[in-house]
Amino acid sequence: MSLQFQSCINAYSKAAAELWNSWRAKDQGTRLSTALTAIKRATPFLPAVRYDSYSEPDLGDYGVHYPGLWEIQINRYHAADDDLPLEDFIEWVMTPFHETRHAEQTYRIAQGVLAGKLMPPGQNMARQMQAAMVGRPAKEIAQALQSKNPFEVAPTAVRRKVVKDWLDVPDVVINHADTYRSYFDNFLASNVPSWLSYRSDGLKNAVIDWMKSSYDGHLGEIDRRAQNQEQGWSRMYMTLPEEKDAYGIEGAVKEKILEFLGKSLPGDAADTPP
Repeated sequence: MSLQFQSCINAYSKAAAELWNSWRAKDQGTRLSTALTAIKRATPFLPAVRYDSYSEPDLGDYGVHYPGLWEIQINRYHAADDDLPLEDFIEWVMTPFHETRHAEQTYRIAQGVLAGKLMPPGQNMARQMQAAMVGRPAKEIAQALQSKNPFEVAPTAVRRKVVKDWLDVPDVVINHADTYRSYFDNFLASNVPSWLSYRSDGLKNAVIDWMKSSYDGHLGEIDRRAQNQEQGWSRMYMTLPEEKDAYGIEGAVKEKILEFLGKSLPGDAADTPP
């Protein structure tokens, strides 16, 4: 399973279209819970992401993802508008999908490293592995150090600790990714989605792109400026591999919701719920 699978996109988009058609019959809290229930149902393959909400009266503020907390927060301000224009509704319901895709990106990175299929950039994992294995039986240490990728042979506790020290995510994420690390091959064997078609050499390289961009330790300043919306930097932020992917999958959801509704943008942008 993956958010990029058409079945997940279809299921979420159908729920979003139904929410639009029943919008006026629901209150703010029900509208929010309906959208979040839909994204939770689309992600049974992820360790449970925690969802919360806040209220910010800013038409351009829809939600945010906190990897270290494994949490996504959605701006419920939009859910209070009975006359929410279609264009804004689409942006609002695409946000949980977009932000949860970032969670999946992190999960796939962890899963791939733990499966021994990816080598983290800019990290001396051999030394970290060596330090983590102090006190382990000599045979285990020798197997790990002699392996081309020590994650393939390291004991479970050691493997998880090294990745946990590298990725700032809760233990439950690392443990889940490790338990299901063999599934990484199934993910790689799936079709490359249209928005990643430039990665005709397969999904593995797309995951490597996300990993290098997000976790090589050199993009903190770009992230800071982008989040602060400093002039020009927001556009640069959108070109990062993980953002290109999230906006790509968002576009697929948008297209499918509009198809279910029989609407189009920008033509029906100002339409309000029936």
